Amino acid sequence: MSRFQIEEYDTLDVDVLRANRDQIYALELTLDGQVCSGTNCVLAEPNACGIPVRKAIVDDAHIPFSDQETERDALLKALRKLYKLAAGRKLLLPKSGIGAGPHGLAVHSPRIHHDLCQILANHFGYNPPFDAASQVCAGSKSGVVDRHQLFTEVCVGGGVYMAHLVAEKHALTMEQLRVHCLVAGRELEAQRKLFPLHRPIYRWARGE
Repeated sequence: MSRFQIEEYDTLDVDVLRANRDQIYALELTLDGQVCSGTNCVLAEPNACGIPVRKAIVDDAHIPFSDQETERDALLKALRKLYKLAAGRKLLLPKSGIGAGPHGLAVHSPRIHHDLCQILANHFGYNPPFDAASQVCAGSKSGVVDRHQLFTEVCVGGGVYMAHLVAEKHALTMEQLRVHCLVAGRELEAQRKLFPLHRPIYRWARGE
């Protein structure tokens, strides 16, 4: 039986936190301690627990994680704190999921995202929702093989200039195809399997 009673919330502010002192609220942070959505004043409340999922926010631009070990360590440390705080209490998590959205972990840090989902499932008894960006990564069929197949098709099928044909073939938009290639490229790079053939497409996917 799960140690946690888990619900989801849409928005969070100081009044909500103070009115529900017996509940623990997880909220998204940057590595330097900024609240990703909302105001930093909520961090002063004892029943708020920040989970780092971005590097920083600079001039309203969100700088995503990039599957670095320091980022993973910071997230795991926060999850351990959340586990201790919320044990035996009601835990409130963001309705969209932790690290969701176009700047989120599924797109930019697939290894960290995998670890996060596994920890939430195994230790908290919670399966996070699939946000839009995650669904783009999963593809029309789903699975890692699909995005690697798409990445390979673009690499060997004429490169960036012919990428629209790959997108049309699989009923994807160019932005969806780009995200697929970005995630596949990151995974290959992490596995040290990113070869010269892949690099032009990977640079395109990263917007370079």
